[in-house]
Amino acid sequence: MKSKPFTLTKYKRPGRPNRWRVRGTLHGKQIEKTFPDLGMANVWKDVKEIARTNSKRQAKATLTRLSPEEAFDAEKALGILDGKTTLTQLAESFQASYVGPEDNLSIGDAQKRYDEEREKAHLRGLLSRPMHRSSRAVIARFVSWHGSEKDFASVTYSNFQGFLDDNFTGPKNYENQRGYLSHFFKWGLSKRHLNADPTIGTTSLAKQNAKARGVAATLSPDQVKELFAWLEANRPEMVPSFALMTFAGIRPCKQYGEITRLTPDLVNVDQGIITVLPTTSKVKELRKFKMSPNLLAWLRAYPLDRFPITCKTRKSFKKWRGEIGAKFKLGHDVLRHSAITYWVRKNKSIFDAAEQFGNSESVIRKHYKDNNRTDDEAESFFEIFPRAEYGQLLKFSG
Repeated sequence: MKSKPFTLTKYKRPGRPNRWRVRGTLHGKQIEKTFPDLGMANVWKDVKEIARTNSKRQAKATLTRLSPEEAFDAEKALGILDGKTTLTQLAESFQASYVGPEDNLSIGDAQKRYDEEREKAHLRGLLSRPMHRSSRAVIARFVSWHGSEKDFASVTYSNFQGFLDDNFTGPKNYENQRGYLSHFFKWGLSKRHLNADPTIGTTSLAKQNAKARGVAATLSPDQVKELFAWLEANRPEMVPSFALMTFAGIRPCKQYGEITRLTPDLVNVDQGIITVLPTTSKVKELRKFKMSPNLLAWLRAYPLDRFPITCKTRKSFKKWRGEIGAKFKLGHDVLRHSAITYWVRKNKSIFDAAEQFGNSESVIRKHYKDNNRTDDEAESFFEIFPRAEYGQLLKFSG
């Protein structure tokens, strides 16, 4: 109920002694009283003002083990909470997210410890190098954004979501960063460096990412012919690797792709089979690829004992692979995309394509089945053979 502070006023009466009036509101009712003595008026005013204040705060006398300072602090805290929760609930919530001094780390130190464990996982074959490098880069970016000296336990949902929003470049990049950092925070929870999970409530763009990844980009048969004509004339050392990437869909990343781990003994030209071991495969699954006649022709024209898959040195391979990719504007995985697209167009089997190339049927159906390449283009693609002086002989003998 409304109340107004009690006030003291003096009023004069001609020919008579002065009086003092105390006026205010208590429990919604106006109260007024006059006194001939100022001291009595002040005492009554103070009593009523205390009553008015207590009616608002509902102050009560009670037995407690709290010291006056603790009682005052508790009362102040309740005033701040303003009825939103109780002190007990607040204490329980605090305890749930509290990290003791023995477990507390700066986010920079947490990053170092996490990276050490991930490095051990990589050395044991439990984590691929590309995944480790990508994860390390994203976490380093977050640490720099948040502040390496801040407590790891101080990271909240709003910090995590803020970083994702500030570094948004597309649904796929967003989801990748979200995944890497979520693993970092889950590690923190398991080590008791965090008590609250900052990943809860963050926005997922998984559905948008799936929609954004449409039909795979491919090269036309004419572009492939131009590429191999240049390779034969200028970089014959690179012909076998490009043939394997283009016609067998071996994953082409020059740093960590399958092409860098494929060894000559796994490419059986006599049987026409390429064996991709789990240790070579990106998805850690065994697959066997049946080579097309034109791929056999390329590998017979450029035998692997004379033309190693990754050239004489890995350094040369990376350098030339990069230069050739830049010269012909070869997008990421475009050679593999071309191989799968034309293979599906020619052979009409999603199931066999999934077996051959190591993708799921859903991925083949979504990204390669309805590509805009024609049956004639697929025929032209698999009619690309080595130079005329020995290409025709190999074409008809293979």
